[in-house]
Amino acid sequence: MSFKDSFDQMITDIEKLVEYDADEGYLKADKIGETIAKQAGIPGRDLNVIFNYISGGRTLNRYIKDRKMMATYKMMIKDEDYDIQSYLDCSGFEVESSFSRVFSEKFGVPPTTAHKQRDETKIEGPITIDKIINGSDLPKGIDDKPRKVFGLPKDMVDRYNDICDYQALFGFKDQYVELAVYLNEERGVSLYDAFSSVESLVTDYEDVASRDTLESLLFYVDKVVPALYVKHLYKKTCLPELNEWYFHMKDEGGNLLEETPEFVYAYFDDTSNGFTYAKLKSLYTDYLKRCEEAKEKRRTNEEKNKADRENQIVELKKLMVFLEKHRSKLEKREDYQEKYKENVEKRIDDTKRRIYILENSIDIEESGDDFKDYLQTVQMYGSIEAYEDFMDEVQKDYEETGNFLELPAEKEKRLEHVLEDTFWADYDEKHFRNM
Repeated sequence: MSFKDSFDQMITDIEKLVEYDADEGYLKADKIGETIAKQAGIPGRDLNVIFNYISGGRTLNRYIKDRKMMATYKMMIKDEDYDIQSYLDCSGFEVESSFSRVFSEKFGVPPTTAHKQRDETKIEGPITIDKIINGSDLPKGIDDKPRKVFGLPKDMVDRYNDICDYQALFGFKDQYVELAVYLNEERGVSLYDAFSSVESLVTDYEDVASRDTLESLLFYVDKVVPALYVKHLYKKTCLPELNEWYFHMKDEGGNLLEETPEFVYAYFDDTSNGFTYAKLKSLYTDYLKRCEEAKEKRRTNEEKNKADRENQIVELKKLMVFLEKHRSKLEKREDYQEKYKENVEKRIDDTKRRIYILENSIDIEESGDDFKDYLQTVQMYGSIEAYEDFMDEVQKDYEETGNFLELPAEKEKRLEHVLEDTFWADYDEKHFRNM
């Protein structure tokens, strides 16, 4: 039998196996894959690699699931009555919501609508060698063929080997490997992070051991541990704690899966005490807007900033002299250690850092704590606008003296108030332009 005939026979067998069997009912996708591999006399993983290459990027398991969904669609548009349980059995899904989501993504309408429309034009036939050769069955974007090893693309062989290596490293059963590959392919998680996330699931949730198929694992994750989908973004947070955050935020009307780690960490940090989720979300929106405006301003003024660099260095060094002199005065006070030292030293270190950045033309990197600082400012001053008004007043005090080393006593007292605050925003060039 030629290769073409063998391939066509395999596709024909799949079409038969996705239909209802009087003895075994509807077979799961992985069971169909095992049957096909056994008939072909090829190990399942090897057959999957070969099919992936021949079909232009689709895995055998994904293709079988697609054909099961197509068989479900053909059944649905013929049925007089809408029978959701039959459709779940045929497609291999256990949860109606998951079935409806995948069905809608594939056919463009919800199942109930498809049943009413009975649109036969959406029925697609099985893959064929002829279609592959003509290119009509190749996914868009697949043009250039990478270098091959024994007839297979090198990157595909490398990926297959990586998956096998990770399976050996983590000691996973096949269903856990499938879950990790799902996280990689469907959720965009790197292979290593995907395997690490699944390891957290297996380690921290003992009852997951009873799930022996990918479908049952996904059902479990969706219902019990949805935070698994973003565990790779929170490497320092254990999965159970992250999952608690998910349900806590859900009760407040939020969705941890859709939030940035910066917002989530701030939400569960002490800095957000006293803020409701809605208020915090509003503040975060304002924070992001201000960040974008600041970035745009930096882009617009890039050339001007370069020309001002030396002047800024001079100004910051003047400030450095003043801060060190002010520290010398404060050190003589009995309450210096507990009231001033931490913040004075922080301001001096920050100024040194800014001088170093300017002298070495280094862009300021995001620290990941900027939103927390923003919240601290809001808590201390009531609003960002109130803080900006206060800093403008302090700037006016500076401008009136004309000499940072000779501030009047009442002006120094005003500066001390800023220094003893638990938060003092990063120095902005505009506050010290005319020092």
